[in-house]
Amino acid sequence: MFKKRFTAAVLTAAFMFIMIAALPAHALDESDAVISNDGLWKYTVLSDGTAALTGGNWKTSSYLGNETELTVPAEIDGIPVSTVGPFTFYNRSDITQITVPEGISILEIGAFYNCSALEKIVLPDSLSKIGDNAFYNCAKLDFIKLPDGLDEIGETAFDGCSSLDGIVLPDSLRILGSLAFYNCTSLQSLVFPAGVYDVNADLVMGCTSLKDVTVFYNPYCTYTGIGSIATEIIIPDGVVKINEGTLKSCVKITEITIGKDVEIIPEDSFDGCDNLHTIYGFTGSYAEIFAENHGYEFIPIGVAYAPLPDVPDNVWYRDAVGYCVRHGFMNGYGNGRFGPANKLQRQDFILILANIDGVNSASYTNCRFPDVDINSYYGRAVAWALQEGIINGYEDGRFGVGDPITREQVCAILYRYLTYIDKETALHGTPNFVLRKFDDRGNVSNFAEVSVAWCVQNKIIAGKNKFTLAPKDNALRCEIAQIITNMDRLGYFEK
Repeated sequence: MFKKRFTAAVLTAAFMFIMIAALPAHALDESDAVISNDGLWKYTVLSDGTAALTGGNWKTSSYLGNETELTVPAEIDGIPVSTVGPFTFYNRSDITQITVPEGISILEIGAFYNCSALEKIVLPDSLSKIGDNAFYNCAKLDFIKLPDGLDEIGETAFDGCSSLDGIVLPDSLRILGSLAFYNCTSLQSLVFPAGVYDVNADLVMGCTSLKDVTVFYNPYCTYTGIGSIATEIIIPDGVVKINEGTLKSCVKITEITIGKDVEIIPEDSFDGCDNLHTIYGFTGSYAEIFAENHGYEFIPIGVAYAPLPDVPDNVWYRDAVGYCVRHGFMNGYGNGRFGPANKLQRQDFILILANIDGVNSASYTNCRFPDVDINSYYGRAVAWALQEGIINGYEDGRFGVGDPITREQVCAILYRYLTYIDKETALHGTPNFVLRKFDDRGNVSNFAEVSVAWCVQNKIIAGKNKFTLAPKDNALRCEIAQIITNMDRLGYFEK
């Protein structure tokens, strides 16, 4: 028992030393603090000309009055107040209610330290930071509304707020300090917004009543040990990838919601999520395909794109067609069908490239091809591709509107487009060497030799079978969808 008490005492002393060392220099210098004209406050003038309420010593409260329900001044002796400084209300166990006015942006370390009778606090929309230990041992505080513009909550900010049973973290929040909600023993639910950089189990250590923890997933954030606390995972619209390993062993989750934009879900994403049985998502999204392939129940919450009646679930190109339609690279016909086995025409392939590029083709108003109507649905896209050197046209001067595009033409145009966006297109070896296994390699036109070889070498196209390349065969819409999907997922179209 003595050993435990001694260890606790040492840790407490070390913790207090760290807190003192972390204080701003002006908070430790009594000479920096002055008393307001009304005799109620100690404050310091900061370098930006605003005032910070501060006791001047970490054991001294800045508030010298006797009111138990009070409003922090927005201005003091004619100086606007921007900061509730370190330990401003230190050990004021008599105060029950505080209103912090607009204009104050920072609550510094220990601002309401050990205000054990504090039951209510109103925070301004201007607040951006809550410092370390700001509400330490505010044991009667049962609810706090955080403003929408809040950016940071410091370490152990709500340590010991044992009555706190409800808190809503705003979407603006980015930084959550370690042990932020330590020993909030009444806290029952918590939602971590997508912007929080680091979500980990330590944030809620000692929260013995916590039952529901929802995490809005962000692929750019870090998740450590959330498997032991998360009860719900939501992957919002806009997220396109679940990072490998980040959601493993979330043993408490039974369901997960996946947004319509997610396109990459690693095979082991939910390893160890032994109780996961349901995925909520959008009809036609990759989440639906993933759920079906891995035996999860799929419950639709919306439609990612209108179902295509001629693209059944069991065909090899279903994922690729859905990917291209969702991203706006390709569209179905006016009758609602996609036409996967239809031959793709040359002008339509150029339109697909224009969609991928995101080019504003309105400025391309002239096209020398006699068979291209500049005012047609494809006209300006063809004019763009011509002007940027992506297409050349036929020897007779036409572009070939309405002609089916061949496999070698697809390779040539893709190769030129990648050159146009400054991608590496060096071929390793001669075309004849790269294509040596194909018996019909001699059928490749001279203009397409390098581009076809490069596409084969980089696995953008494959042969019709092991020994047949079929360079002059027409490309089908489903084949183009697969090529475009593969290239986009591999980052070829990133600028």
